[in-house]
Amino acid sequence: QWRQSRVAYVQAPQRFYNIPHGDPLGNASGFFYGPMLRGRDGLGACPCVGTGVVYSWHALVSNGGQAVGSVTEDYKTSLQLLSHGLESAYLDEELAFGQAPDDVESFFKQRWRWAVGSLQILVSSSSPLFLPGLSLGQRIAFTASLGQYLEAFPMIFLCLVPVLYLASLVTPMQADPLEFLIAFGLYFVLNRAWFLLVCRVDRLPLLHLWRGTQAAVYMAPLHALAALTVLWDKLAGLASRTPFGVTRKKVLQGKGPGLGRGLLYTWPFIAYYV
Repeated sequence: QWRQSRVAYVQAPQRFYNIPHGDPLGNASGFFYGPMLRGRDGLGACPCVGTGVVYSWHALVSNGGQAVGSVTEDYKTSLQLLSHGLESAYLDEELAFGQAPDDVESFFKQRWRWAVGSLQILVSSSSPLFLPGLSLGQRIAFTASLGQYLEAFPMIFLCLVPVLYLASLVTPMQADPLEFLIAFGLYFVLNRAWFLLVCRVDRLPLLHLWRGTQAAVYMAPLHALAALTVLWDKLAGLASRTPFGVTRKKVLQGKGPGLGRGLLYTWPFIAYYV
């Protein structure tokens, strides 16, 4: 049936059996694998995210195999397949369970690879901004997804504003309190209310939404560095310095990365709070 259909791949959600109570690192990504991917499925813009995907062999062969030029080759492959007029599908069923990274070093290395790979696609010939053959909905969905890492720069700026104000006593803006409350408050309340409504309808615990909001803040330094790295490589004509590697998922007792390795990734947050 696949041979006679236009479906190039079917993506199922990733599920993990080693996530601790409270999911402190946000590995479950319940909002992404729930309402977000179902919504993107309606646009015909479901991405391939690796684990849990089943390809049509004929579609993959017609593409010349997996895409190259990005350490997130699965995501780039889905873009290329969709640009050929093929279709994607999302099957919201728990079919595969695996292990999530369970230490800080492995977690940050994984997210670094995701950020670099996504931005590599955004500045490549397979960028959804320019790739022919995509629908408007697909173009918007993929561009927003790949470009989310650029939000790190305004996030870092907003985090530094209180520090700059306390050091200089110069206010960053002049606005009537009532006007500011109406302009910002209305947007913020409607934004949060919409997310809460989606979670309620989907019966999704609000913890998933909260973990995603937290990640946008604490991953900002890593995402900004990834963006600068990809930009430098692009301008200098260099190949990616981020090799593909399977994320370590198991920390043996007494064999973990240790405090020093953990501080290598968390020092920006410690410095900020100090």
